[in-house]
Amino acid sequence: MEIIDYVSLSKSRTTSLFENDAVYEAFIQAVVEILAEKQLEVQSLETSLFNIDLSVGVQLDLIGKIVGQDRNLVLFTADPFFGFVGGRNAQAFDVGTWRSILKDQTGTNKQLDDPSYRTVLKARIASNGSRATYNDCLAVINLLANNTTTKIENGSVSGNATIVVTEPSPLLLYFLSQLDKPNSLIPIPLGVKIKVEIV
Repeated sequence: MEIIDYVSLSKSRTTSLFENDAVYEAFIQAVVEILAEKQLEVQSLETSLFNIDLSVGVQLDLIGKIVGQDRNLVLFTADPFFGFVGGRNAQAFDVGTWRSILKDQTGTNKQLDDPSYRTVLKARIASNGSRATYNDCLAVINLLANNTTTKIENGSVSGNATIVVTEPSPLLLYFLSQLDKPNSLIPIPLGVKIKVEIV
């Protein structure tokens, strides 16, 4: 934001009728002081409050309300599960969570800490400004995964694509599970059926 010198601006617009009028100059000075003060407040607001990298706590929550991303993730499942040796993210008998086909695969709500929330906010901003192309989809996924190893492969049938994820983070896995939701974070091209493959 450019800082305007209101003192010089007001003096340049003063007519010869008020050139040496003390009352007029005092009135202009009072108005200019308020404008200069408010201008500095707006500049401070712009550089600190709306800067995701500098904001913390409630400031991030305010940015989240503006861009449409809550800090609380509903049904977040990041718990490791019990599985066989070599299984991706599988844990030992005494560490992993048991899963059953008879039990709903539900999770708990997760309140994101500030660094994770910053990542999600950046991804939401990228998603909001996207045109839902493959590159936009990859950009959002790469933000969530914090790497660039993910790729999208076109299917053999027109309108099918596969997102191949090599190093998924819990955040990325959560948002990939939300692809069919109306307010999905990951932009999917219109008319494309997406399948997710973790390798």
